Amino acid sequence: MEIKICAAQMKIAHLEPETNLEKAIQFAQQAHKQECNILAYPEIFLTGPLTPNHQKLAMEIPNKYTEKFSELAEELNMHIVMGTIYEKQKDKIYNTSILINENGEIIGKYRKNYLWASEKTFATPSKEKPVFDTKYGKIGINICWDLAFPEIAKTMALKGAKIIITPSFWTQEDKYGWQIDQETAKQIPQHDTEALFIDTVVPARAIENEVIYVYINGAETFQHKNGYTLHFFGHTQIATPLYGTIKKLNQKENLLTATTNTNITQTAEKIYQIKQDTLKRTTINQWENL
Repeated sequence: MEIKICAAQMKIAHLEPETNLEKAIQFAQQAHKQECNILAYPEIFLTGPLTPNHQKLAMEIPNKYTEKFSELAEELNMHIVMGTIYEKQKDKIYNTSILINENGEIIGKYRKNYLWASEKTFATPSKEKPVFDTKYGKIGINICWDLAFPEIAKTMALKGAKIIITPSFWTQEDKYGWQIDQETAKQIPQHDTEALFIDTVVPARAIENEVIYVYINGAETFQHKNGYTLHFFGHTQIATPLYGTIKKLNQKENLLTATTNTNITQTAEKIYQIKQDTLKRTTINQWENL
């Protein structure tokens, strides 16, 4: 099945959800004009990272923002992966991505399995690795640092995912980690290690899992309310088996649009039989419990 996928590499204003919402709506309208079937946004695209004083921005699902994107999905007749938001459930906070179909229905949500840096101080990791039925086949979602752990995408592929979408908030400064010691920091190469990471791993995930893999990052600079600046490297991209990355953006704010065909996943499965051979040695449950 031919499918047109759009990924909104947008500049994000810190702790300004209404400003970011307005921009996200503009991207949705642009994607509609390009007749996109699926539109995806970056991680935490409405707020950016939460600080201890702003954790009240975490919300239950559904909320006024999920309702707005449900309206957009139905109005524009497209599936929307609502980047991620911080979801509050009782006394816990999750970094959660929401999948909405063209009828405006929330058909699934995925909670980040592997948290990054300061997220670990307030958010809860999940171990669930669901896939969701759509008219384009099963879709799985990873979130940012999940990309570094191949068992997540592998589990989803073994469950039948044909497309895996990864909203991300990944900057050039991430290589310095969080509270990294000075001696280690001196050993870090000065070249763009983070873009190298993404450009290597994204096509690898597509090829090794026989899936279409979509990666969406933020754009340009991010002005943190604590007074410092982060620099997105962008590199939003779409990769497929047999071809690797088929389209990629630089660091500028833009809408990536690429047309591919889900049949390519079936062709890859027939040629390489990676999933088939995997299931001869292990079970889906073994992968899911890693």
